Amino acid sequence: MTTGDGDAGGRLFPENLDGVDPVAAVMLADACRALSAYPELVAVGALFTAAEQVTGGWRVVCPCDPLPQGARELLAGHLLDLAASADRAAARELHAAAQALQETAADEVTASGRRLRIVRIQQLVRTGPDGPEPPRPTDLDTDP
Repeated sequence: MTTGDGDAGGRLFPENLDGVDPVAAVMLADACRALSAYPELVAVGALFTAAEQVTGGWRVVCPCDPLPQGARELLAGHLLDLAASADRAAARELHAAAQALQETAADEVTASGRRLRIVRIQQLVRTGPDGPEPPRPTDLDTDP
């Protein structure tokens, strides 16, 4: 996931999305149906993850965790994985950043030319007269 200058510019749905990709058109129609059937949003808590600054925004690099420290530990593991295939100088920086995440409550580190930050994700549930929104037909799911 990347957000920034190249995103929808604050619009809920980018213009001409359906003209770009037929799958996107179906997903857009599905999302529009959900907006009318489940118009209310209820905040249900936060998750935390790590994101790396990239050209035009930020990219999520780790799974989510319910605690900021859990996200720091996941990011530390990610940095150690990167260090395994990096040159010596970069590996030292990546190891130092991982250590800082493990030993302090650092929410941002820079290492080997990468800027990484622990980010908060606010979870929302759509709800309507019928209750909370169930999975949509366009949601990815495995067959039973």
